[in-house]
Amino acid sequence: MIGTVLLFQALALVAVLAYDLNKAGSGYLPTALGFSYRRTMAGPAVFGGASAAYLVVVLVTAFRAFAGAAWVRGAAVALTGYVGYASATQLWVLFTGPLGEEGYATKPLDHLLLTLTHVLNVVVFLVVVLAVAATRAPGAPAVPTGYPQPPFAPGPAGHAVVPGPGPLPAPSAPAPGPWGAPPPGAPQPPAAPPQPPAAGHGAAYAYPPPPPVPPVS
Repeated sequence: MIGTVLLFQALALVAVLAYDLNKAGSGYLPTALGFSYRRTMAGPAVFGGASAAYLVVVLVTAFRAFAGAAWVRGAAVALTGYVGYASATQLWVLFTGPLGEEGYATKPLDHLLLTLTHVLNVVVFLVVVLAVAATRAPGAPAVPTGYPQPPFAPGPAGHAVVPGPGPLPAPSAPAPGPWGAPPPGAPQPPAAPPQPPAAGHGAAYAYPPPPPVPPVS
């Protein structure tokens, strides 16, 4: 699409060059290429040195567009925008002020055809902008921070299935208390039954001695 539109613009430039050479002769060629300004042309549109440089650039861009070069989209917008703005201002001058009152842009017929090349430049710029906007690849939606990141499992109808949360981790054991004491809330070991003290000092204060056994008669 972009390459075809740029080729139409290049053909219009070549047509203007052919018109100028037909009117002024082959001696106008150095002026058309930008090497001399001894012979000039008057008209709504004139092929000059800047036109020659633009013709080379637009042809290269058009052929690279057919080859699928990625940089063509931005270059085409910049190039056609530059020429489209110049043509728009030229149309304003041609249809306002003394030139507009005289009908310089439309009379005679060759002036009308030259004026239409400015209209073509503006239209080419608009078409290129629309083509670039229509063929722009949609960017991938940004994943908010704090959520699971891709890859996602493909779901039905092309939708991505976001995996759910995994199993909850088991509760960790409570930390031990200070100096090896059991942590708060931990089950306490059963208390040991009281043991009788060993014989010796202080034994009378703990358990009474067993009753004496009577002698067997």
